Amino acid sequence: MAGFPGHIGRTVQDSTPWWPTPPLRHELPPNIITILFDDTGWSDFGCYGSEIKTPNIDALASDGLRYNNFHVTPLCSPSRASLMTGRNHHNVGMRSLADTDTGFPSGRGRINPDVPMLPKLLQNQGYATYMVGKWHLTPSHEITPAGPYRTWPVQSGFDKYYGFLGGCTDQLVPEIYQDNQSFIPKLGEDYHLSEDLTDRAISNLREHASFRSTAPFFLNLWFGATHAPFQVDKSYIDPYVPVFEKGWDQTREDRLAQQKSSGLVPKNTELTPRNDDIPAWDSLSDDEKRLFTRLQACFAGFLEHTDVQIGRLIAELKRLDMFDNTVILILSDNGASREGGPTAPSTQIQIILDNLKLWPRCCQGLMISAVPKGQPSIRRVGRWQGILRFAGINNMSNLVACGLHLLFTGHAVSAKMKKPDSNSCTRSISRQP
Repeated sequence: MAGFPGHIGRTVQDSTPWWPTPPLRHELPPNIITILFDDTGWSDFGCYGSEIKTPNIDALASDGLRYNNFHVTPLCSPSRASLMTGRNHHNVGMRSLADTDTGFPSGRGRINPDVPMLPKLLQNQGYATYMVGKWHLTPSHEITPAGPYRTWPVQSGFDKYYGFLGGCTDQLVPEIYQDNQSFIPKLGEDYHLSEDLTDRAISNLREHASFRSTAPFFLNLWFGATHAPFQVDKSYIDPYVPVFEKGWDQTREDRLAQQKSSGLVPKNTELTPRNDDIPAWDSLSDDEKRLFTRLQACFAGFLEHTDVQIGRLIAELKRLDMFDNTVILILSDNGASREGGPTAPSTQIQIILDNLKLWPRCCQGLMISAVPKGQPSIRRVGRWQGILRFAGINNMSNLVACGLHLLFTGHAVSAKMKKPDSNSCTRSISRQP
């Protein structure tokens, strides 16, 4: 038989069987992990100038790259659609949130079925694929016990899924789905969704190391943090109350100064004017200052708690001897959220109206990348084929390649593609030297 290294004779006795030799671990292409935050602003990580403690994220940044001109859409679903397809969100049916089908081709609330998605491409390449956390790429009317499941994670190329399908959920009593089924987690006084998601991601890693060690893996760990509701133990909140009593005006100045000092932005960068609908901190009443200080402290504690979970994941990667062969990307799906208006949380209708105002815009996003030892720096890869070669994908003609190239290098690739739709992103990414 052509292509069969063994021999097939007339009988079993006359035949020689053959089995492929599994690759050794050092021969495998790198594992890939994306850690996605929700509604986290560009200066919220410690390594981006913040007062918030994110030591585990900062450690990855110190050994990797901080991107200082990376942009995302201002809404959750469009950014996620672009990340999973490498294409402009309008062109794949996700111009706005997945919650609603607008009746137009650009806003169907789901990724068009003819668009290749990254997990499916990697799955076909032999990767194990795991999705944990917020999805938000399925229309609300399709999140039912009877489906349809066509846009759910498992049907989109993931071997396993655990998380919540909608835009947000309660961090203490979440609405969870496992694969294609509703799932009720074991809740208790100490339960927190971010911890549960990290536990599940770690479980996937352990099972992979035990049973599929001859294959690389692709893991999405997409937290609900720091999207509302901000829910975390008081032990994380209280230490930040005195930190933010200085007010938002001083906080903005301090963060820019720290970014200049660390080389993240040029020394001559000027602070942008405060938004017109935001009053000066000194003009607020004492009660307003106490309220807003507490709100910011809650946000900060929520973010620090999530960093602790990332630390747990990194520790497990190292314990399993996987860390040195894993590409890790940490980013946020959009910038700091304006939901709730300038004074307090508002109705869901008002939030939707606020989001409508943001459709034509993009916002600056944070992104950190860390690559395995011995692999070429992402910054030095000059062609999209080099990036995809990390995963062993050497010949691709679809626009996923364009999106990945832009994601990693910030340069357009149009020579080998008839109609690349990401030219508007040509200069959207630059790297810190």
